Amino acid sequence: MAIVSTAAAYLPLVLATSALAVGASWWALVFPRIAIWFLAVSVIVGQLVRVPVLGQGGGVLLSDIAAVVVIGAGLLKWKQRTAPLPSAVVLSISLVAPFIIWSLGSLLINVDSLPPSGSSVALLYWLRTSTYILLIPVLGFLASDTRYRRELHRGLVVVVAVLIGLGFLQLVLASDLSFLSQYGWDPHQRRLVSSWLDPNFMGAFFLIVLPWLAVQAKNNWKYAALAAVTLIALLATQSRSSLVALAAVAGVAFPFIVWALPQKFPAVWQRISVIAVVINLVIMMFVGGVFLLGGRAGGFVRHDPTVVLRTESFSLAWQRVVQPNTLLGVGYNAYQFAAAETGLIGDFSLHSRAGADNSWVTLWATTGVLGMLLFALPWAVAAMYLGLRAVRRADWIAGAGPLAILGLFVHSQFVNSFLYAHLLIALAVVVVLSFPSYVTADYS
Repeated sequence: MAIVSTAAAYLPLVLATSALAVGASWWALVFPRIAIWFLAVSVIVGQLVRVPVLGQGGGVLLSDIAAVVVIGAGLLKWKQRTAPLPSAVVLSISLVAPFIIWSLGSLLINVDSLPPSGSSVALLYWLRTSTYILLIPVLGFLASDTRYRRELHRGLVVVVAVLIGLGFLQLVLASDLSFLSQYGWDPHQRRLVSSWLDPNFMGAFFLIVLPWLAVQAKNNWKYAALAAVTLIALLATQSRSSLVALAAVAGVAFPFIVWALPQKFPAVWQRISVIAVVINLVIMMFVGGVFLLGGRAGGFVRHDPTVVLRTESFSLAWQRVVQPNTLLGVGYNAYQFAAAETGLIGDFSLHSRAGADNSWVTLWATTGVLGMLLFALPWAVAAMYLGLRAVRRADWIAGAGPLAILGLFVHSQFVNSFLYAHLLIALAVVVVLSFPSYVTADYS
């Protein structure tokens, strides 16, 4: 088969890289704390370190290796325990497995229609996505031990703080990134990108962690300060998709805040004060966003070139790729090859070549309508469970998970962000940390 023949040519490189990764990651496999911090560091490194694969604009990221190490550490930890898996972990495994199986099937069905190297590229990216999706049950299992849950918490705080610091440093030292266009990146100017080199994805990350930081802030002013700086960093990305998603999150969160205030703040004056603070924050966010966006703010009320291009891209992708392959798709991550056949793209070195400007259109095109629904299933179940708990018990921590999922869902309507590696890591961590304490158990 094409996959086997093409992969054989890269076998020495794969084996050498694997040997290096296993050797360097041995301690992380044995000690889950190190694996968790390895994952955190890989998110901080972002797109600065990667190994190109088969002429693609992407490549092997440090986070790819770290995710495998975390899964390995989780499996080793599970083998050492005689207690049964927590029910939430078992449920999450049963929810993520169908998409992993179906997406592989969609690729194998279409493998003969792909170019020789295309099948190998698609398979490698299927492995990547499957790995990140499996982080949900694995991190859930590790978080059932309070020691590792604490490390996930600390790691997320450090990642947020460092990425913000690197972002503002980048704005001062390298605000003009037009030189990156020769490497396939968009030439962003005066926009915060940090180590991810993309302001839209960076804005989505801040969007995901902001609800979690906000609910932590009610007991610790340090989290309140970090949440405020995170909001400023999000605005500094000048990402309109992130601002639209943030508005959606704020719109959903505000009624919940008002409803939950009597339980948290019995005095009427306390509730009025909280509502006033929230309204002022929304106004400041709106004014600050318009100020930082400058001329880009006009894109909200009129069609600028970027909006026009994305609209045309969406329409063409729907007509040429999605509609002819509605049921089974063209094969997981084979979008770029199907798009090339229809004339949508012509350069595989571009970083935007692997999907449409919408994660759900990309999933529909590559895995069919059922694949798209199976991918959404675990996130939808987690959002409903945590959302109901947040409403019924006024559990602010549980409310962070659904808001993060909602934010990325809205964001992914404009950018292919729900399939972005580092965002999947961040979302998995926030969702796991949003689960209530009764799910956890000490496995020491």
